[in-house]
Amino acid sequence: MLRIAHLNARYAGRPALQDISLQLDKGELLVAFGPSGCSKTTLLNLITGFLPVESGSITLEGKTISGPGAERGVVFPFGALCAFTREQMQTLLLMLWRDSGKQIFLITHDIKKAVFRASERVLLPPGPGRIVERLKLNFGQRFADGEPYLAIKSDPAFIEQSEYVLSRVFEQREAFV
Repeated sequence: MLRIAHLNARYAGRPALQDISLQLDKGELLVAFGPSGCSKTTLLNLITGFLPVESGSITLEGKTISGPGAERGVVFPFGALCAFTREQMQTLLLMLWRDSGKQIFLITHDIKKAVFRASERVLLPPGPGRIVERLKLNFGQRFADGEPYLAIKSDPAFIEQSEYVLSRVFEQREAFV
């Protein structure tokens, strides 16, 4: 289990993350979602051990994360791939998740990918990033279980969740401005 407790972080001397607490159990695929500047990458870098924890804690299977380790893998960057290859990589990721039973933590600013992939999605607003909403989802699991990609993406429930997430992002941006 990955556990993040009361994590605070700074980036370039400014508050980046504020009181982040998460638990990610085996078999879960958690997506941290938010607009550019909400510190998703800072959170990922802290989880991987690329940045030191200054306040709060991050543990994996009860052991404090204090630097990079072989028990954690990091993949960068799907966004730089062509659309066809990116879709293939996303399919592979969901199949690996299903078959391994491992917990996976992803970051994105793409609404449809956040809704499609996650078993749970957390929303971080612009600076400093904090969790303003958690949402359980099952579209990625449906795909991993064999339901066709296009059937899921055209499901009214998928479209409704995508529109809901978009509206929440706009609400957060308006509150920030």
